[in-house]
Amino acid sequence: MKSLMFSTSFNPKSQKYPRLGKYLLLQHALPRCSRNDPELNKCMLKAAKDSVPIITKGVPKLDLPRLDPLLIKNYSMGVHKIPINLDFSLQNAQILGPGNISITTVNFDKKIFKMNMEGFHKQLKVLGNYNLKGKLFLIPIDSKEEMQATHTVLLTPKTTKGATYLDIKLKFKINKLNLLKINMNNPSASQKGGQALNKLVNDNWKLLFKAFTPRIETMVETIFTKAFQPMFTKFTYNDLLPEKI
Repeated sequence: MKSLMFSTSFNPKSQKYPRLGKYLLLQHALPRCSRNDPELNKCMLKAAKDSVPIITKGVPKLDLPRLDPLLIKNYSMGVHKIPINLDFSLQNAQILGPGNISITTVNFDKKIFKMNMEGFHKQLKVLGNYNLKGKLFLIPIDSKEEMQATHTVLLTPKTTKGATYLDIKLKFKINKLNLLKINMNNPSASQKGGQALNKLVNDNWKLLFKAFTPRIETMVETIFTKAFQPMFTKFTYNDLLPEKI
């Protein structure tokens, strides 16, 4: 999302928000673009890049939670397809690294309220407790190299009290992952047994990742849609993407 028309160095931790209504609150917190900008995609690309370090820290006044690290209390998924038959739940976990995304392109179709954003996540880590086949493991998942992903934002306009708001739904697709390393620490297993299990898992990471990719994508979509919904409920379409800046 590249912004030719407007950028800001506003730091929500070091400055006070002006008490001039929610429109000016948003204006002073995040860079925005005019929806009539003839180079809207370029403007939104820069705006997105400028916004990443702000929104990943969280902006309470905009009802945006902290996104890096992103906390996950509970999430369950499973795969039942030969040769993989696994059920596990993720508990009290953190996703570290969403803020290191390098956004490369943004395309926004304002006629159908759809935005595609592509970028590279330089490194993502998931740290937390997993319940796997009834046994509790502590599994740090560390993708050491770049992951290429497409973020699609679907916006559905709705009218409330004469103003247009947008319902948001995020779609997430992993296009490429160079490497996935998994370290499984099972307190009930011997050191030799633990090493053998880690070798088995990491030797077959491509197979495991392929099987779980749709579930991982759904998890990311659910978590980030929930994170951004309050802001889109609070601000109108014209607040977020005004006719004029």
